[in-house]
Amino acid sequence: QRIGSAVQSEGRLTLDKALIPYILDIRESHMPLSQEELDMRLSLQKERAALAEEFVAELERARLRGQGVDYLAEAVTRISLEDVNAGYDVQSFEVTGRPRLIEVKSCASARDRFFLSENERAVAEANGSSYWLAWLSFAANLPNGRVDVCWVQNLSRALLSDPFPWKISTSGATVELVGDDHSLWSTP
Repeated sequence: QRIGSAVQSEGRLTLDKALIPYILDIRESHMPLSQEELDMRLSLQKERAALAEEFVAELERARLRGQGVDYLAEAVTRISLEDVNAGYDVQSFEVTGRPRLIEVKSCASARDRFFLSENERAVAEANGSSYWLAWLSFAANLPNGRVDVCWVQNLSRALLSDPFPWKISTSGATVELVGDDHSLWSTP
């Protein structure tokens, strides 16, 4: 309210539209939500996910070009555009040509939680160290703003780490950051 991005009146808080990308991750709300508002939120989430995936694909292309394997950089693909059931979003490579399967997760603001489908978990388990998680924070800043990326190689192993900095919901679908997870980070 102090900076003019929100107004409170009669028990209702009204936020400036510029803040919408930062509030998409509201967990529980007892406020009414119209179909139009839901559609807008889902549209913004879809747009943010596409920008995050393209950002990671570009990072991978740059990494491979920097290693002198331009032909592999050109082969980096957003698989999610072709197959939403693949269990990962970006097909990349190690400099040896070995596949690197990258699941991209993004948060509009700071990293706090992500949804992991049963299929993503199964593909992570089946591919071990070839399966990477690229977890972006501040993805609402895309395409041109600063974004932080937490890279985790072998997501399946990371989900079993001890002590565990992530809390997995009883359904196994939501992974929540509850501690310092820097010990899980890998260098892309």
